[in-house]
Amino acid sequence: MKTIYIHESGTLGFYCREPYFVMAALMIDDEKALKRMKNLIRRVNGHVLRRYKPGSYLARRHTKETIEQHITKNLPTRDDHSITYVVMERDKEYTRMRDKIARTHMRQALLRWLLLDTLVQCHEDVRIVVSNKTIKAATARQMQRYIQQQAREHGYQHTLVIDAIEPQTHYGLRMAHFITHLVFVTYMRPVRLDRVLHNLPLARLRIAKGEFIHESHTNWLLDQLAYLMYTK
Repeated sequence: MKTIYIHESGTLGFYCREPYFVMAALMIDDEKALKRMKNLIRRVNGHVLRRYKPGSYLARRHTKETIEQHITKNLPTRDDHSITYVVMERDKEYTRMRDKIARTHMRQALLRWLLLDTLVQCHEDVRIVVSNKTIKAATARQMQRYIQQQAREHGYQHTLVIDAIEPQTHYGLRMAHFITHLVFVTYMRPVRLDRVLHNLPLARLRIAKGEFIHESHTNWLLDQLAYLMYTK
């Protein structure tokens, strides 16, 4: 069974002030890959934390950032995983995103964009793991029905499930969080968007696909979602 870990930066809601919304997927084929990532996170945590006095200003200021940098730098040493991501440019106003149904439809559209190519080429069952802090169980069930229908229309005939779990208890989700944050901060830097995949350290990652959705395309998606909502 293939396992895919999904993480998001921020929320799709109206009150989020960030200019970009990122959804990233970390795909692994077996438990050995997950065990390696678990050991990597533990090893880096232990190494970095020994450098600073617990509770000191330096520990609070630098530890989290340093840990994430070391982990993402060492992740690509083996080809036991692949990464896809989508970055959406947020509209300045986004009043339509106040509606919960609109946010759910948008999340489904981004998930389809993120995973459909992978699912079509997959010949085994797939388990998608998401954080229950950002996606509740009811929303996860809606997303599961949607993405399974979309995948079957394109030839995927296996079982697909989406589980919403506690992120702090699972190393796969924690790794997906580090990747998502790295993608987000890379796009926040003043760099040409067509060169962003060549910007270290993002270029080191094993990225199978990275998509950027411009504001004009985002508005088109919102118009399509509004049409679907009002014609049901």
